[in-house]
Amino acid sequence: MATRATQVPGTCLVTTPPGRASGPGVNGWLPGQRTGFHDHGRSAGAFTVAQGCLRERTAPGGRPEPTGATLLPGSVRSFGPWYVHDVGNGSAAPAVSVHAYSPPLTTMDRFAVSGGRLVRASVETAGQW
Repeated sequence: MATRATQVPGTCLVTTPPGRASGPGVNGWLPGQRTGFHDHGRSAGAFTVAQGCLRERTAPGGRPEPTGATLLPGSVRSFGPWYVHDVGNGSAAPAVSVHAYSPPLTTMDRFAVSGGRLVRASVETAGQW
């Protein structure tokens, strides 16, 4: 049985029940929705675009990319702990992505952009998303 939580306003995140291993989660993205810059704490992870089109921006050296990479259906991204990125749906159609983390996702740092660089804005724990 899946549980539901809101990760991005208006975006539905469907995950495995609390306490289960790093099962997959499914994100539904409406046009214009994005995560903002964040990491996944000590968890490594991967995601794939199942439907629609997403854009991923990273921040090499703490400096956000201006445009990022377009991710079409079937695109896969994998990353290690503390990887910082911003994922969003810049298209006019909804999108769907599937995510998995190991160890299970327990914390996320959120980042703001100040003076062209990322600065840690907050830390969230699993109960907050």
